Amino acid sequence: MTERQEVHAQWADAGLVLYPEAPVPLYVQLAAAIRRRIARWELQAGVLLPSEPMFAEMHGLSRETVNRAYRLLREAGVIKAKRGVGWFVAQDLPITYVPVAPGSKIYMRNVLPGDVQGSPQPPPVLLATALIVEEPGKPPVAYDPMATVAVAQTASEPS
Repeated sequence: MTERQEVHAQWADAGLVLYPEAPVPLYVQLAAAIRRRIARWELQAGVLLPSEPMFAEMHGLSRETVNRAYRLLREAGVIKAKRGVGWFVAQDLPITYVPVAPGSKIYMRNVLPGDVQGSPQPPPVLLATALIVEEPGKPPVAYDPMATVAVAQTASEPS
């Protein structure tokens, strides 16, 4: 079995569930499903993703839906394309280091519409959850949990 055939077999049994009647477009749902698998380390860096036509055929999607999902993931820095070869999970996911002042709260929860407005680098729409940093006296700020490292500041460090 070739590497491409193994990839297609893995995704055929992936248990992918998409909801066509949902208000979230199918390509966003698909991108979120792929991103969740990367976040759970089910897809390691450098892993080949299914070809667009095969993925579309396996899951009853249009090739355009798969292409848009892959492009969305590429824009987020999660996957990379190699012309003539295919799509791969990125080797180096983009990381943002966020200094966190003493007394701040750090937690994860579902992304809410207001989270995107005040965030310096808002989490992509395709995320279901966000890393929330809530500093005393400031509104909460949402970050991409796959690409953010919260760094605690000591009391002597300026914020």
